[in-house]
Amino acid sequence: MKSTGEWGQFFPASLALFPYNETVAADHREMTKEEATGLGYTWAEREDDLEGTTEASFTPPSTIAEAQDDCTEKRLSCTGCKHPFKITMQELSLLRRKNLPLPTECFLCRHRARMARRNPRKLYDRKCENCRKGIETTYSPERPEKVFCEECYVKTVY
Repeated sequence: MKSTGEWGQFFPASLALFPYNETVAADHREMTKEEATGLGYTWAEREDDLEGTTEASFTPPSTIAEAQDDCTEKRLSCTGCKHPFKITMQELSLLRRKNLPLPTECFLCRHRARMARRNPRKLYDRKCENCRKGIETTYSPERPEKVFCEECYVKTVY
């Protein structure tokens, strides 16, 4: 391995068990299909895994109290990507316990929306609001949040 330069290197992308776009790596570094396949990763096309047409067979009720158990057997159409999706019985049970409405977006669209609300994976140099000590943070200097160094944060909280 040392003679071929493989020693100390990551396994090649061709040995990955999952396609790039179905891994957590895609959440942290987005790549197009062409970029990923060019680097040796595999890519999975999103297929309609529900039998029948891609049309929704069900319009969700406005409140969870109106949702019947048979809604888990029907397809909803994602308002984001238009892909059909189903609600599982476990998800319906959770939504009822928390008094939340049925989702209008598929899992992937909801996941992407959660990821978009996170701070970018980049560090910025800022000054502590209290002692002016230099720190690194994911909060950009243009953002209104106050940032503290660890010592000042602990003093403020405790």
